[in-house]
Amino acid sequence: MLFSRYLGGLAGGLLLASSVTAAPADSKGISQDEDFFVRRAIETRAGDNKKVSQDEDFFVRRELADRALTIDPNNKNGRQPWPDNTLTYCFANDDSKDKLADLVKDGFEEWKKAGDIHHLKIKKEDHCDTKKHLVITYVKGETRTKVGFLSGDTTMIFDHEMKGYGDKKTNMAHELGHAFGFFHEHQRPDAKNHLKFDCENLNDYEDILKKNNGDKDAVKRLCENQYEATIEGFSAQDFAPLADMGLDESGDFNMDSIMRYNSEMGGKRTLKIGPRKSVLTDLNGKDLKDIKKVDSKDVDRLNHIYH
Repeated sequence: MLFSRYLGGLAGGLLLASSVTAAPADSKGISQDEDFFVRRAIETRAGDNKKVSQDEDFFVRRELADRALTIDPNNKNGRQPWPDNTLTYCFANDDSKDKLADLVKDGFEEWKKAGDIHHLKIKKEDHCDTKKHLVITYVKGETRTKVGFLSGDTTMIFDHEMKGYGDKKTNMAHELGHAFGFFHEHQRPDAKNHLKFDCENLNDYEDILKKNNGDKDAVKRLCENQYEATIEGFSAQDFAPLADMGLDESGDFNMDSIMRYNSEMGGKRTLKIGPRKSVLTDLNGKDLKDIKKVDSKDVDRLNHIYH
């Protein structure tokens, strides 16, 4: 989603779109209640500090699965690889089709350039069936994608004008990665052995600190707990390690993965028009090499999912 949820907002920061902002009502094919349970859970926790109910907790955890780690093709619960090795997609409305149709094709071509895709195919349908299709919608100022396939709950929201990786084809390739079944590489539990996450440099860090009455220890816990960060509506949810939810983290950490953020993504500015601070660096504090394309190891992982 922003790149998974927040990444798209780099117009003025990495966020800019609330993680629970739903698609407009006229975006046909998308449930109006898509994010209801997550919104209610966040309001419950942030508004009056009541305990999140078991049902709300389930739906929040389902939203967390919208962040590469990959789905586990052998796990029959929750999100799955696309049936028959075919990602079938449609556009929610004519405006979305006009703006994004060619870009979806271009994004898949970026994957094909990186290696031989053995089995996975993508196919466009003219009419949306939310139980069977990835429903793609253009929404200004927001980009986010559900991970893998789950009947009735598979969507991509995309703004082709957002900065992201600096190239709209690369941005789309990243989002397609989520749709294929990839989570963020920098959120692997073992990512801390390869890179550093400077939470204090996040664009919304000061806002969350203020919300927590200046308690840095409390915010530090949010920086380290992706589940709690999501409840708080804190962009650390896109950086903190993912908990084990039946994910497949086999294979080595891939620093060159299309599913890894660049250093400055989500960072605050020192001045309103100045450069952004680095959120992700190597273990020595140096900026990471910018991601500009799909890596061949990403394709290897894709072929592991679809075989």
